[in-house]
Amino acid sequence: MAINWDTVATSAATAVVVTSMYDYFVRPRQEARKERIAEQLRARRELLAVLAYTAQSASVVLLEPPPDATTAVLEKLRDQRQRQYERMQEHVQSLFDDVTRYASTYVLLPRDVLIECVCCMQGVLMSSRSRREQARLLHAFTYQLAVIFSYAGWRLIARGKALMKTRRLLGEVACDGTTAAAPSVPTSAG
Repeated sequence: MAINWDTVATSAATAVVVTSMYDYFVRPRQEARKERIAEQLRARRELLAVLAYTAQSASVVLLEPPPDATTAVLEKLRDQRQRQYERMQEHVQSLFDDVTRYASTYVLLPRDVLIECVCCMQGVLMSSRSRREQARLLHAFTYQLAVIFSYAGWRLIARGKALMKTRRLLGEVACDGTTAAAPSVPTSAG
């Protein structure tokens, strides 16, 4: 059986042309898409981390001293609560500054809830509420937002409940006269 060299040459030329076209036209789009997806996932992970840091700081601010605490313990707890309150403020400010970057990774309802809650959290910090009340509200917001934006798909019912609780929290803050005017959403892309 004889080898048809025209068929071999045609196959080789076709492979070179198709591979070259793929490398020049398709691969750059795939790489750009992969990079966009990676950036979105990175932003979502950062959002969950900042929410966790905020909740942790708020938890420390909410700590009550033991009834038999000595003066030294009370002083250490006061210093720690002050430090955690400042960290909580920094975390909420960071959330507020980057809300457009975080929100751009979600669509429709989750995006709107995130923007509304972060602006409300900033308003809570700017309000005349006590530090304890601010920490209580911020802890509640961060917990509910973490449930809403967690990745586990099987938590659909928990997400729905968290969304309802978030709406109630937003209503509670809006009905309270001590809230500062809600700041506008930053326009920079972060």
